[in-house]
Order: sequence, then structure tokens, then C-alpha cells
Amino acid sequence: MTAASRRHLAGVALVSATLLMTELALTRIFSVVMYYHFAFLAISIALFGVSASGVFAYVFRARLERHATDDLLSRQSLIYAVATVVALFWLVRLRVGLSYSPHNLALMLTIYALAALPFFAGGLVVTLAISRLSAQINAVYAADLIGAAGGCLILIPLLDRLGAPGVVLAAAALTLAAAVLFASAANRPRVAAAGIVILLIPLAGQLSGRAAFDVVDTKGHQGDRVLFSKWNSFSRIGVYERTHGDWSLSDAYKGVLPETRFMDIDSAASTPILHLNPDLSNAQYLRYELTALAYHIVGARSSALGASRLTPSYPAARAWRLHRPRDRTGRRARSRIGARLRRDARGRRGDQPDHRQRRDARSLPRVFPAASTPTRASRWRWTMGGASCGGRRATTM
Repeated sequence: MTAASRRHLAGVALVSATLLMTELALTRIFSVVMYYHFAFLAISIALFGVSASGVFAYVFRARLERHATDDLLSRQSLIYAVATVVALFWLVRLRVGLSYSPHNLALMLTIYALAALPFFAGGLVVTLAISRLSAQINAVYAADLIGAAGGCLILIPLLDRLGAPGVVLAAAALTLAAAVLFASAANRPRVAAAGIVILLIPLAGQLSGRAAFDVVDTKGHQGDRVLFSKWNSFSRIGVYERTHGDWSLSDAYKGVLPETRFMDIDSAASTPILHLNPDLSNAQYLRYELTALAYHIVGARSSALGASRLTPSYPAARAWRLHRPRDRTGRRARSRIGARLRRDARGRRGDQPDHRQRRDARSLPRVFPAASTPTRASRWRWTMGGASCGGRRATTM
């Protein structure tokens, strides 16, 4: 039985943190490469892998007792890092369909086994640390809990900066640091050298592009060119060089359609990005869109905006509605645009303001705090923000 030192406790905390980081990052990866309900599969896989490691440590306890504590923990941490890298390499490449077939069943079992490898290896490190350092079990358990909490805290900023695959690679790097902490003074240089080699291999593959560790060929987009992709803490946004279909467009419309690009979240919930002409000559099809019905109803009942829903001011106002003004410039811009829309509406009807118009003034769209003439950068911001023009459509002017 070995006394737990500070380096042992720090190593246990790092391994515990990486287990939580890997588990939560896999929920995001599964949602993209498979479907969102498979995100919960990562939780059951983590429980399975950690539980299996405890059974393994008990069954083979006689063989494990032959090795010194420091050597056993450092070597197992290296194995944990390698298992994490290998599992990530294949998990971002395997695709499984929802229909039942022997091929899909084999793929599902392969994904389950690959994803369980890091949790089995990492759980074995924690199990061995608890069994070997049981003289100070309270300190070891506290380090385990503190590390798990720390992993959850740093996960959100890491997902925003590195994306889900980057978080898994960061977890592998932290595991290598734990291996160095576990190693004895005599073996520490060799463990550090092995850790550097393990870390350089995926880094070289990622930078060269020959063995990337990011999701590229997602479900439903095999062969599509990716124009833009960005991970955040809760999703992956992708834009593809692909035309978005109009499933709700009436057959009665025979006019022109705008050029579109395909944008989706987690390769599932999609929306088109429209390229509208300045005069909105290619936006008239929105009158025949089922998804624009709600905007037609609201527009018909609004005395301020009803008659101008397909004029150049309307899509701009709809786009600006997504951005709440944060300074006085934005509030002044909202006031000016609201006054202009009310004057336009009164001019078309030839009547005077009434109480209904004052109520409409309070419900005017919030606008982006910028000049009244949109710049090219702000137009792109509307585009990627998912602005609307008579329906759930992003627009560029």
C-alpha cells in the first residue's frame, strides 16, 4: 500500500476531469455524426466502460499486484491517452443509419466498443489509484470529485474554442500530464518522451490534413462542400454549397427563385440562406410559402408593417429584430426606423395616427446598433444570424 502524495492526487484529479470532458464531448459528436437522440448513448457508454474497468481490476488483481504503483498508474495513463486518440479518429468517420440491417448493427456495435475504450482505460486508472492509495482514501476521493467538477467547468469554454473533437484531444493531452505525475523520478523522462510522441502523432495528422480529427462528412452531407463550420458549447453550425429545397412552396407559383445555401445545426435542423435582390424581385415566392403564413397573418393585422412586408425596409427590419440594441445608437436607429415605417403606413392609408399605431410603435422590431445604411459586414451578420423575410429565411441584400 503506497502513501498518496500530492502528485498522485493531482494525477487522479486530471484523469477524473478528462473522463467527464470526454463523456460530454462525445454527446456533441454523436449528435452530429449520428442523430441527436444518440447523444445520450455516450452516458451509457461511459457507465459501461468505467464499470467494466472495476470488474477487470478485481478479476486480474493478482497480476496487477506484481507491478509497482507508480509504474502501473503511469503506464495505464499512457494507454488511456492512446485509447482516446484512436477512438476519436474512428468515431468522427463512422456513419450508421437508422434502418435495421446487419451492416448497421455491426457499425453500432463497433461505435459502442470504440467509444467505451477511453472510459475503460481511464476508469481503470481511477480504480487502481483508489485500491493502491487506500490509506488516504478520503484525499483520493476528494481529488476525484474535484477533478470531475473542474472538467465540467472548463468544458464550456473549451467547446467554444476547440469544438467537441478538440476537447477530446485536449483530454488526451491532460491524461499524458497525469502519466508524468504518476511516474517515479527515475522513469519520468521516459514517460514524458512517450507522451510527447503520442501527442505529436494526432497533431501532425490534424495540421497536415491527412488524418484530421474533426467531423467533415456528416450525415446527409456526403460529398457536399463545406463553406463554413463552427462548433459551440451546444451545437455545430454548418453551411454547405448545396441548394435548399422548398418543400412548402405552392405549385401555383411559376416565378423566379433566389439562390440559396444550405445551413443546419448538428447536420439535422436546416434552413436556407437566401440571396435576395435589392428590389426583392426574387422574394415574391414568399407569398406562396406555407412557412410564411404566420407572417402574412401578422402583417395583415398590423397597421404599421402590414403593407410593407415585401418592401426593402421590411426584410431589413426583420433581420434587425434578432439583435437587441445595447447602446443609444441602436435605440435611436430603432426610433428613426419606427417613425419612417409609421409615416409610410399613414401615407398609404391617408389617415392619422391612432391608439393602435401607438401600440404598434412599442412592438416594432429591435434593430442592430449600427448606421441606417447597412454595410457588407453587417449584411453577412444578418445572413449567418438566420434573419427572416416573410418566413424563417436568412437574407442578404
